[in-house]
Amino acid sequence: MLFYIHLLWLATFIGGQPTGHAYHAVVVDALSGQPLRGVRVENTQAPTPFGALTTDADGHFAITLAPVHLRLQLLGYAPLEVHRAAYSAERPDTLRLTQQAFMLEAVTVHPEKVVTLSTVLARGPRMTRSLNPGQAVAMLLLPPTSAAPTAQPYYLDQVRLFVANQPTEGRLRIRLLQARPDSSGRPTPLGPDLLPQPLEYGPGQLAELRRGQLVLDISKYGRQLPPAGLFVVVECLPTNPADQVVSYALPKGGKGNIKILLSPSPADASATHEVEANAYPTLQGQRLKGSNATWSRLDATRPWKQYAGITTNIRAELTVFTQ
Repeated sequence: MLFYIHLLWLATFIGGQPTGHAYHAVVVDALSGQPLRGVRVENTQAPTPFGALTTDADGHFAITLAPVHLRLQLLGYAPLEVHRAAYSAERPDTLRLTQQAFMLEAVTVHPEKVVTLSTVLARGPRMTRSLNPGQAVAMLLLPPTSAAPTAQPYYLDQVRLFVANQPTEGRLRIRLLQARPDSSGRPTPLGPDLLPQPLEYGPGQLAELRRGQLVLDISKYGRQLPPAGLFVVVECLPTNPADQVVSYALPKGGKGNIKILLSPSPADASATHEVEANAYPTLQGQRLKGSNATWSRLDATRPWKQYAGITTNIRAELTVFTQ
């Protein structure tokens, strides 16, 4: 009998899509809308003999029994209970979990613990930060505060960045750097690369992002989260790799857009062309006070700087997990 029930549950998925009249749903982050994998799902109305289910890599799960009274749990999120007496068989239900950092210790997730680290708060004033060729930002993401030195290591899973516009110019080069403490013990974006090579995205790819989310799957590299944390470094490059920034042209009378003059040969005035600054990528951020996790650099020849006081943190999220 147990074997038959197990086969019935498996039959709800064919080619990754739920079939039949099973209740199927997708679990997402309430703030970002990003699907959540590894969510523990328990049907208290009719418990399965195989224990709680977990959502797949796309946040999906399915249950053949009805009605359902579900209890959902994921490390770093507030537990959720929902009851469904009737549901549509054509489209999945959407269940939203809200981040709740102070509940990390109270939630147990099997078979793995999944944690989402972020440079911004769940709520707060949203800001944007434009990047022009040569400019770069580095966002610090620290290990979970609940991680003990002797605990299982956290492995890197996904990085998410948020593009606020549809750029028609520029490329983004993304690197992950191990945080390196300076003489005072403060982390700096000067450590070694954690990926074998940088990841690059052109304007066409950036303009087609779903909900502006740039999701980087880094789980295949099998890298651990360094004890001092890591930096997500995002650098803006010219659309044409041969171009160099010659100068900036400010609008007359303060009206209009800033224009960037570029040229593959700065000594040749005839090769110079101009591009409006707002055609390049703009990243989402949040204005915070006393919680600066973002460093800035005007170009590759300038040092990294971290501005004190009220500043804009560029929004970056890192998903890590323990096995």
